[in-house]
Amino acid sequence: MTSFQWADDNVSSSSSITPKFVLPETHRPNLEDISRETIPVIDMNEDHDILVQKIAEACENFGFFQITNHGVKEELCAKVLDVITTFFELSHEKKSHLVSSDHMEDGKIFKYYVKTEEDKIIPMWSEALFHTWDPVDHSYTSNLPQDPTCYRETIAEYGMEIGPLMNRLLSLMSQGLGLDKNRLQSIIGENAAYSAQAHYYPACSNPELTLGLRPHFDLKVLTVILQEGDVTGLHVRKQDKWMAVDPVPGALCHKLGRANAGLKQ
Repeated sequence: MTSFQWADDNVSSSSSITPKFVLPETHRPNLEDISRETIPVIDMNEDHDILVQKIAEACENFGFFQITNHGVKEELCAKVLDVITTFFELSHEKKSHLVSSDHMEDGKIFKYYVKTEEDKIIPMWSEALFHTWDPVDHSYTSNLPQDPTCYRETIAEYGMEIGPLMNRLLSLMSQGLGLDKNRLQSIIGENAAYSAQAHYYPACSNPELTLGLRPHFDLKVLTVILQEGDVTGLHVRKQDKWMAVDPVPGALCHKLGRANAGLKQ
């Protein structure tokens, strides 16, 4: 239910793209076809009734919004980004034991890909780490990388702060639907499945030829995205147009299940 979004490819340590990553024209990003419309940015310190209304409108019209004054410490968010970056910048030798072809294998690194009409597999210009998490039970950290040494404790601390924030958002969304404030949490139940993905994308000299992550729908109820503050790579689709999600200092992004999203370099 939460997702870190930023990013490498140990095969492509330089910014020069190699043929294996070049997509057919039909799969390439159209960097000119970007909507001028902007994603809603919502201040969580707003009056309660106004906050409920704004979140309801953002969910209905976009399925995606950013929030500020969310209560997750800025220094912790920076620490999460730093520890993830440090992990992905480790040598291939230090990470090779974590590589898997299964993108749902807990605590493993994998690569997304595009399968063309000719059944050709083309890897994305990125690398990802998948793992489960829980806002209370920290036993999941045994499946996390041990290098860097502070990785496990940093992610556990972040999870403890993201959990209550997600519950608050679900409550506000319930009220925006005219339901009891605990309705969505009760539907999800006590056995909610929490998962996280860290995405790492190296600089690319030819971004028009490849993608960091293919367009996709998230199947989780709610996804929280922590972006690098100086990189515009995340895009969401509204109707027939892509919209850039420009990073807002100190903000977290929130995406509903089935909201269409992709990452373009």
